[in-house]
Amino acid sequence: MWNTPPSPPAPDQAPSPASALMEGGLQLGVPLSPHTVARLVLYLQELVRWNAKVNLTGLAEEADIIPKHFLDSLAACKVLKVGPGLIQPGPGRRVLDVGTGAGFPGLVLKLYDPELAVTLLEPSQKKAAFLHHMIGLLGVTGVSVVIVRIEDLKPA
Repeated sequence: MWNTPPSPPAPDQAPSPASALMEGGLQLGVPLSPHTVARLVLYLQELVRWNAKVNLTGLAEEADIIPKHFLDSLAACKVLKVGPGLIQPGPGRRVLDVGTGAGFPGLVLKLYDPELAVTLLEPSQKKAAFLHHMIGLLGVTGVSVVIVRIEDLKPA
């Protein structure tokens, strides 16, 4: 058995999801650890699997989902100043993702910055079921899913 590195993809072959996420993160100035990439790939795989039965997103192909959902969500990290090295870590940092759908951008932000507290607001029961599934599968804490329309919330 030879110990040679894998050859780069052929020009007509798409990069692996892990490579696309890693490269996309670097281009955005949001470098991803191998651990974060692995979790994002698992999220992507489950999204594609669930989306075949439950309409979570209008996109069906990984090559479309990665830039339009995952990388767009990661682009928000710099704007929101979340993630390693972007702001002082500590308690009290919160994000409310209204109409999160399949968890974009809120769950992606949480995977990038585990200390961030995230509330995912989603009125659809089927999408909320997917979110609960992903939170359990990924083993993340500090994320809550609220099944409500923003218009139905009462002011405090």
